[in-house]
Amino acid sequence: MRTASGETATVRPEVVPKERPPVSDGALWAGALAGPLAFFLHLQLDYVYVPWTCEHGGRWLLHLVALLAIALTAAGTALSWRNLDRAGRDWPEHAHEGGSLARSRFVAGLGVAMGALFLLVMLAQWIPIWILDPCHRA
Repeated sequence: MRTASGETATVRPEVVPKERPPVSDGALWAGALAGPLAFFLHLQLDYVYVPWTCEHGGRWLLHLVALLAIALTAAGTALSWRNLDRAGRDWPEHAHEGGSLARSRFVAGLGVAMGALFLLVMLAQWIPIWILDPCHRA
């Protein structure tokens, strides 16, 4: 490109800074998947430990599994809540355009909602451990 005085000027393209996500992908997905993973583990371990509980008496192992699963879900929900705070709770003006900010807010909000849902489900699963006999056969 030539200037008005006839000198040659180089034009450099403007570098657009890359958008940096407010929360790492690992933290987002850890918070979102903690509840479903804890639910799956709780359900499977209860099935595995019921025969042992029936043979040895006492339900302490089933209660321990339930408490650990609930604690894991609560920790994942708290992590998702923190991720949502870091990403910002206000919905961006241009959310339809996507980007890492909108994605972070969506996955963090999804993690909070799923965590709350799975927490309620696991509390409901814990009730029969208190009431029903593990040795009962239909």
